[in-house]
Formats: sequence, structure tokens, C-alpha cells
Amino acid sequence: MRRARGGILFVPHIARFFGGLRADFPEAAGRELQKAFLDSDVAIIGSATEAEYTERLQPDAVIAEHAHVLRVEPATPEETVAILDVIRPRIAADYGVRIADESLKEAAKLAGRYLTDTPLPASAVHLLHRACAMVHMGLRSAAGRQMGMAGDETVDAEDVMLTVSQMTGIPVRRLGADERTRYANMVEHLRQRIIGQDEAVLAVSRAVKMARAGPLAASSFSAPPGWAKPSWPRRWPSFCSAARMP
Repeated sequence: MRRARGGILFVPHIARFFGGLRADFPEAAGRELQKAFLDSDVAIIGSATEAEYTERLQPDAVIAEHAHVLRVEPATPEETVAILDVIRPRIAADYGVRIADESLKEAAKLAGRYLTDTPLPASAVHLLHRACAMVHMGLRSAAGRQMGMAGDETVDAEDVMLTVSQMTGIPVRRLGADERTRYANMVEHLRQRIIGQDEAVLAVSRAVKMARAGPLAASSFSAPPGWAKPSWPRRWPSFCSAARMP
């Protein structure tokens, strides 16, 4: 606090310091912030959601009397895409993946539509992290290694769509029904029929997806006992028939 004298102190999620027993920090920390609000030598800028302000900050007499509330509208989908593009290199490096342009647009669109508990751009950032983590874990799985999937992988719009389905419980078929949803539908279809092998389902589905984008591939299934190897050849034709995949 002393270092901020004569300047500006930014406190993200400032509501964490208030709210009595609900505060995330000791009461003494909240009192120090109250003193700072009364001190003309330092300007404090804090961020909070509308709910946090109403529940924790507004009841505090010092905050209510000495703070000026500036309400910031959520980012638009277009602004969200621009923000995601700025942080894309860092997220990609964290998970060892590449992030396609289309995934940024899909994350902004679907987060704004289905992840409404958190406003844009935060909901889209969280969604993109989850999609990258899903692909990263699929690449690290034993099934992924046996299918020859190595190196960086690209997170695309279909991965984002599948992640939204996992986060919300909304079936992929309700998120979209065009050609771009086939991969996500593939994962959903196989998970309903092969229980407890989510990483293997993801790895095999991604291998098929890549094969469809390039030369035709033949797959063999090799795994320890208990991995439901006999189920894969039986379950796969049912999806191909339903999706009319060649």
C-alpha cells in the first residue's frame, strides 16, 4: 500500500476483501483497503462483477460513500475474438498445441450463447483453455501414442464445440448439424457406447479426423487388457452408417 502512494493501486476482484465472514482474506486486509479509500494520496481501481458489488461492496459504508462505480459492458463477440487472438500464443504454448483462427470465432460465439454465467471475454477465454486442455490430454493418452499421434495438434472449431457440449451437457447435435460437427458427434456417439475410455475415444476420433483430411488410413487397436478393444470394430460401423461417412 505504501508503494502506491502518489499513484494508482489496481485491485482485481476487490470484492474478495469484503463481505465479513465471506471475505477471502483476513479482516485486517479489508480494513487497510478501507483506509486507502479515505486516503487522498492514492487512487484505487478495483474490479468486481455486478453481483459482487451488490452483495459485498455496496453494503460497506466506506465503499458506498467514497467509490465511484463505472459499469463496463461485456465485450462483443468481435472484441472477444481480438482479445483471444492476443493471448493465443501464450495459451498455445501452455498446452503444446496450435490454435486455429476458426476456433477463436467459435469460442466467442458459443461462450456468448451458452456460458452465460460469466460474461465475455472471460467465458470465451475459459472455454479456449478447456478445449486446448482436452486436445492436450488426448495427445498424451496411451491410445494417442499408439495411434501415432505426436507433436503439436491444432485446436479447431469442432474441438471447441465438443468442449462446450462437455461443459454444459448440451448434445453436440443441438450445437450444430452441419459437416463441421461430424468429429464432435463421433466422439459423443462412441462415448455413449464405450464406457470409461474417454481418452481412447478422443484419440481414435482425432486420428480418424486427420485421416479424412489426408490419405486414407488403416487403424489397429493395441492396448492393455480391459480397454474394450473388441468393442471398437463393432461400434465404429454404426457411427459411419448413421453419419453417412464414406
